[in-house]
Amino acid sequence: MKPKFYFYPIPNGTIVYPPKAIFQVLTSALLNQSQYQVFISLDSFVIHHDPDVLESELNGFLLTLMESDSVIESKPNIEILPIYYDLNAPDWLIIEETLKKSREEVVQIHLGSMHVIEMYGFLPGFAYIKNEDQHFDIPRKAKPVTNLEAGSLALAGNYTGIYPVESPGGWQVIGKCPIKLLKSQLENPVKYPIGTRIKFKAISLKVYKSMLEYE
Repeated sequence: MKPKFYFYPIPNGTIVYPPKAIFQVLTSALLNQSQYQVFISLDSFVIHHDPDVLESELNGFLLTLMESDSVIESKPNIEILPIYYDLNAPDWLIIEETLKKSREEVVQIHLGSMHVIEMYGFLPGFAYIKNEDQHFDIPRKAKPVTNLEAGSLALAGNYTGIYPVESPGGWQVIGKCPIKLLKSQLENPVKYPIGTRIKFKAISLKVYKSMLEYE
């Protein structure tokens, strides 16, 4: 059975809602094509096109994309990100209270889960990394802090975020990632594309400092 897409015209383009079951693989395919400029959100995407492009043409384009051998045979990338989990971070208190689990238990769940980059937003290079295996609902801070350190790893809702630069932030910080995920001087500044699957690996503070890419 062919997937059904829902189309909503907007100025200079169309918002498309695909079935959830194919969203990730379709996202990867869209990012690797050059026919249209596409912007991805959490459950939809915007295709920019000329006004004379018909909905039927877009539907045919998406179906062709889904039926191509490269999409059928492709497997999402899985990347390993090293994390120093700071068990003394003050934000653990609200996480433990919300989840009714100890911080050690939460770390093990975080390490054992598969995650996926669903979108970039808030800041350039800030990835919304969804936990595919669990469903948490971790609250944001009641009052955001003004200067989170670059590389800070934090939780909110069912997402993990890694702050690419020093910035204000309202997510609950539990650790640090030494790898620089945003390099603005490059043509493709983000390290991982949308759809990349992520596994986290715990490292010690000493190893974190030895791997640190931030100045």
